[in-house]
Amino acid sequence: MKILNDIKYDQLNNERVLDLYFNEDSRISSQSPLILYVHGGLWVSRDKSEYKQLAEYLVEQGFTVAVMNYQLTSKANNVKYPSHNEDLFRCMFFLQSNTLLNAHYKSGKFIGIGHSCGGHMIGSLVLRWQEYQQRLGVIDTDIEMPLSHFIGIEGIYDNELFVSDFPEWRSEIEFVYGKSDPKDWDSPSNKLPLNQHQIDQLHNLNVLLIHSPQDTWVNANQSSNFKNLLQQQYQIKNVIFDENVKGTHFDVVLNISVKENSEASLIRNSILNFLK
Repeated sequence: MKILNDIKYDQLNNERVLDLYFNEDSRISSQSPLILYVHGGLWVSRDKSEYKQLAEYLVEQGFTVAVMNYQLTSKANNVKYPSHNEDLFRCMFFLQSNTLLNAHYKSGKFIGIGHSCGGHMIGSLVLRWQEYQQRLGVIDTDIEMPLSHFIGIEGIYDNELFVSDFPEWRSEIEFVYGKSDPKDWDSPSNKLPLNQHQIDQLHNLNVLLIHSPQDTWVNANQSSNFKNLLQQQYQIKNVIFDENVKGTHFDVVLNISVKENSEASLIRNSILNFLK
């Protein structure tokens, strides 16, 4: 296995970096599907280095894995939502278009896995890809949304619902958005289709939404409501909601790579069967 650390997906910002994990045999890695992992942490915490073991496990399963950092909101900066999504767009576009990195994974569309607010971020990009193209000045309309599969794990897809369920987190969400009115908190669950063309573009997207009943930080209605939106409004056929997993909010992800953890076999099997 080889690892390329701290690859800049934006040369103008040292926080916009990713680590790439891939098979050392180029004949294998060049044909390995790419997974982009987006960490959670409510837009204010966590780091790509915490998911090294997860990435190594997924490489063992036949994938190339990119684990990204994005700018976090803090009192020391002016980063507010949706800057995090803009970083994700930059990263996805970089992975799709960088000819040197492309040698380490199969060309074409790839897989996005987002945990917690990482699921929110990927969901937002999936449903408003062209909006972010325009926002960041990438005006080539032939550039399609690059994901073939989206896996959301313990995802937060509706922040107004989130603070209704857990009022103690309201100040954190207000801080991330810089706005106090929940009606002003943009979330993927609030996004209806723009037109029939967008519905047609997402028709073949494959979606797996995973939620552990042992998660006491995010409720299952986040995933079930988002599933209904994708199926009923966007007419995406393959949307799976899997609650047959075990683990607390962060452990459900961190334990994937712990082969001795028999409970984690549930989520391992869910992900690998979905990606077959």
